[in-house]
Amino acid sequence: MVDWCLMAQHPSWQDVYGGQLPEHLPPVPRNNTPYVHDPQCPQDCTGRHGMDSEIRCAACGIAAYQDWWHQLRVNPHVNFHALKQVNGTPQLVSADMPCPVCGGRFRK
Repeated sequence: MVDWCLMAQHPSWQDVYGGQLPEHLPPVPRNNTPYVHDPQCPQDCTGRHGMDSEIRCAACGIAAYQDWWHQLRVNPHVNFHALKQVNGTPQLVSADMPCPVCGGRFRK
């Protein structure tokens, strides 16, 4: 039985989703993906990739960066993301960087 008073204050993941699984469910296979430090396309990409979204300035609307997904070569069930600079924007080093055109803030 769940202690609802405890959950109303600070429920943990285990409080909400924990518990015994039914006996008839098979175990889920483990996904062992080797760690790839700083993955890059094309050496770490299978060749499947595409643009996920654009990061634009909230004030002037200029597209500053594109978020691209890439399928990881060592495990095709895992994607990695990379930002592409567009319209001459500098490399993004902080989420607080101002827009180079108008000084506004970026939004995804």
